[in-house]
Amino acid sequence: MVQPGFKTAQSEYLELKKWLFETALPLWSSVGRDDVNGGFFEKIDRGGVAIEAARRTRVVCRQIYSFSAAKNMGWSGDAEGLVNHGWGFLRRHCFNADGTLITTVDAVSEAKKTSFDLYDHAFALFGLSYVADTLEGGESAADEALRCLEAMISGWKHPIAGFEEANPSVVPLRSNPHMHLFEAFLTWLENPRVKNPERWLSCLNEIGDLCLSAFVSDENGSLREYYNHDWSVMRDHTLAPIEPGHQFEWAWLLTRWGKMVGRKDALIVARRLVEIGERGVDESLSLAQNGLDFSLNPADRAFRLWPQTERIKAWLMMAETAITPEDRENAYAKVADAASALKRFFNDVLPGLWVDRFDEKGSAVDEPAPASSLYHIVCAIEEMHRLLEPHAQSLPALFLDRDGVIIEDTGYPGKVEDVRLIPGAAEVISSFRDRGFRVFVVTNQSGIGRGYYDDLDYIILRAHIGKLLREEGAYIDDERLCPFHENATVEKYRGNHYWRKPSPGMIEDIVIRWNIDRKRSVLIGDKPSDIEAAIAARIDGRLFSGQNLMRFAEEENIL
Repeated sequence: MVQPGFKTAQSEYLELKKWLFETALPLWSSVGRDDVNGGFFEKIDRGGVAIEAARRTRVVCRQIYSFSAAKNMGWSGDAEGLVNHGWGFLRRHCFNADGTLITTVDAVSEAKKTSFDLYDHAFALFGLSYVADTLEGGESAADEALRCLEAMISGWKHPIAGFEEANPSVVPLRSNPHMHLFEAFLTWLENPRVKNPERWLSCLNEIGDLCLSAFVSDENGSLREYYNHDWSVMRDHTLAPIEPGHQFEWAWLLTRWGKMVGRKDALIVARRLVEIGERGVDESLSLAQNGLDFSLNPADRAFRLWPQTERIKAWLMMAETAITPEDRENAYAKVADAASALKRFFNDVLPGLWVDRFDEKGSAVDEPAPASSLYHIVCAIEEMHRLLEPHAQSLPALFLDRDGVIIEDTGYPGKVEDVRLIPGAAEVISSFRDRGFRVFVVTNQSGIGRGYYDDLDYIILRAHIGKLLREEGAYIDDERLCPFHENATVEKYRGNHYWRKPSPGMIEDIVIRWNIDRKRSVLIGDKPSDIEAAIAARIDGRLFSGQNLMRFAEEENIL
């Protein structure tokens, strides 16, 4: 089964990861680290020399994230030591007495800028999550983050929603710092060391609602940048009002939120934002431009590094939420295109550095490399790692049909309230995982093709089922579905597709992607077509017809 889009994206990922591990991280963890005054340098010049400048809290926290993520991806450097180095600088220099953060610190003179900056606070909360996750005794960072959040709410809460950018109030208000707050809130809710998760969730939902109600245009679905104090859009600001990079970045974040809390409207907006972001991609250079006007025409035709990374993340999200192999392949082709464009920023500079800006003709601007870009680069590569990392070890797998095996088959279940786990399902999944098996779902979903529910309803439901399983200690590695049917009312999904069971297409796709050992694998389904698909894929198939999946697995002697 040919997967050219996936394979090209994977190849681009491996090149980026090699560059990151072998050149960028070694450079920024040594030259970019200040062992005299603490913290991290803001820039490294073209000759590889660090430039002394006041340290911004946001950059310290971005570097903390970058090295923490590098550890999670398998980098062999002293990631924990680097995270601890940044954490030590924050503790010594960056906290006010009330728990808020100092914006900048001059490491030499120790002069400090103490005025409130929402953007720096967003990254402080974000970075503290990675301190908590990475370091032993990280609970203190969780305490500091919650203390900071409460101080922000007490001192800078906006009367309608979100936060002020100063006290007394100033305009314009900006969506950008709220986007990074949104990211920080998501990160904390995904962190097992979170404290008072209900508080973080409340703040997350408020920013999400603010985005959908105020930041996103009713006219064309774009995400705007600058606002009056009542959150009406500011139309006379001198800078570009719509940034393609932020369309991509918000799309990635809104999808994470939508799946977390079951918000289909967020998923709808996210897909539109990706379309708008693509309006800002220069076709001749395959680079995302800096800005569009309100009519979505180019307003700033130059290029920066960071929008290219956000384009990668947005199309990875589109690949992950695609429900057909054709749509998924198209999304991965876009990932490959964006990754190839990103690599242009690494050319003609010292290995491990980057160009931050190109002019509108695509020529590099000669200036030092900013440390702040490492966060964007690492975040894109980390997402690629999650979805594109090759699996060298061939492992056996448990393949499960969904309706009638994992959840009760209530007749085309398409809503969260329709879901009830089959007794013993979570226990079977956990037992197989304990034995070294991967676990996958392969499910015919003609309800999509028949118009009973759509692909976004399915994505919400899939996330909900995953949450129910995780609550019982069970985890699904990956999932394939087939919305096609010869009697589909939705034309796109009408026909006999090679993924629809009894054809083995979904199984074969997973076997290739995950390097699965067929001989030791097994499929459990509740219909003869499931077993036929297993036989066609040359794996063992078992027909479930009982009330308890764990009891069935024991009786079939497959545990």
